[in-house]
Amino acid sequence: MTTTRQTEGTTTETSPDETGPSPDTYTYIPDVIEPVWTFSTQETFPAWVNPMPFVNPMGREDLYTDILFEAKGDYTFEYANMQNTRVFQDVYGDAWTLHVPFDDSKTPDENKQFILDIEHYISAKNGFVMGYYDQSVVFVLNDADMTRWWGQAAVDDDQIVLSIVRQDELKVGQTMVIRTADYPDQIVRFASYNPGDAYQSIHLAYDQGEVSFEISTENRYGSYVRRYTTRDTLYDELTTDFYYDSVMYDPGFSNWELTWRDSAQTAEIAVTLLRTGDIPQVTYGEPLGAIKVSSEHVATIGAFPAGRDNLRIDHPEFSYEDSHLDQTPDGDYIMFVPAGLWDVKLYPRGDALVENYETLLVPVNSGEMTTVEVPFGISNA
Repeated sequence: MTTTRQTEGTTTETSPDETGPSPDTYTYIPDVIEPVWTFSTQETFPAWVNPMPFVNPMGREDLYTDILFEAKGDYTFEYANMQNTRVFQDVYGDAWTLHVPFDDSKTPDENKQFILDIEHYISAKNGFVMGYYDQSVVFVLNDADMTRWWGQAAVDDDQIVLSIVRQDELKVGQTMVIRTADYPDQIVRFASYNPGDAYQSIHLAYDQGEVSFEISTENRYGSYVRRYTTRDTLYDELTTDFYYDSVMYDPGFSNWELTWRDSAQTAEIAVTLLRTGDIPQVTYGEPLGAIKVSSEHVATIGAFPAGRDNLRIDHPEFSYEDSHLDQTPDGDYIMFVPAGLWDVKLYPRGDALVENYETLLVPVNSGEMTTVEVPFGISNA
């Protein structure tokens, strides 16, 4: 049985047994296991010699055998999400590596249970688990300032290694001011986030010189991979104040890389991330979705992924070059496409005044069919 949902001129058919939790988070539900590791969630501890991270399950500095800190570092977190898809997430920011020795009073299996027991610590601090991989768990917490902290706890021989990064993130409505003298390598890396329903724009301004940027997003849903990349080089001969629309349609994290030619010329760069509208949310997954259009007033249709100039789609059952229209028994047009936002062109029948019409940002959910309603009289417009 299917139900029908109407969304801004489109109709989406939804199968109730396909609903489920967000793919952004993973909840591990093991067999009932009594915790053997306990962690303190208090906010204050005796002063550390090293900088103390917000993610600090052991509390006291002396309970770690080794502590490494790197300002403006980076780390690649590897995990399998709830779709059992292997994810590699690059995170930039201040980074800690903390070593927790095995407890001699515990058995080897009890020591390894650290990566399960730490979920109680994560939950108590209102965090969530992103996924597990091999003998490790990856999680995310927010501190009181809503700064995002990524963490990984991994079994390594006779110890647990905690990898922690305080993510450098440009949030919606914020302006990040980059003083180039602080970056001798002339490169800045950080992240931004789209919840999946935001039309985001960028305002970038600087004093003079040449500035380049690249923004990349990659999402995997089984064998379905979406890579969205926006890049440009800016020259002060034109202007030093730029706006970019139609960036980062896809949900999740985008990684930014900002560079400049000469710090003696370019002293300061200001980047602002704006939410300038709403876009329909999409349920992503590996199964194809479909677009259906009535053939009564339309001779044919074309469908193009939104942001196609910057988007690369890899799907084992879809090739844009080989895609074609099917027809239902009623003669309506149907095209099977990967989940995402699509721009649909309608070519009217008869002697229309306009060669074609385009309906933008049509949501296609995985495993569902979206019907595009054809306006009455389209052939006579």
